[in-house]
Amino acid sequence: MTARPDDTFSPADVRIKVGGVVKFRNTGGDHAVFGGAGIPDEASPVGQQNIPQTGDSVRIRFPKPGIYPFFCIVHIEQRMRGEVVVD
Repeated sequence: MTARPDDTFSPADVRIKVGGVVKFRNTGGDHAVFGGAGIPDEASPVGQQNIPQTGDSVRIRFPKPGIYPFFCIVHIEQRMRGEVVVD
């Protein structure tokens, strides 16, 4: 999952198996990935991850099935968001 300089995630949506890991990587700009659909969700495995500099990354494990939306708190007005589907 790439946080891009044009304030989008690529790909925006991803499907993984239970226990899988998604790597969020910053390829330009200041980004912070939060779990939730526009409002931070403390129960989300995504949590609140800062990846402020180009090259920063974080890996997140998804231990349970479900649909986990996420967004960039820095670019919420630009609708920078996506979701991880875990099955």
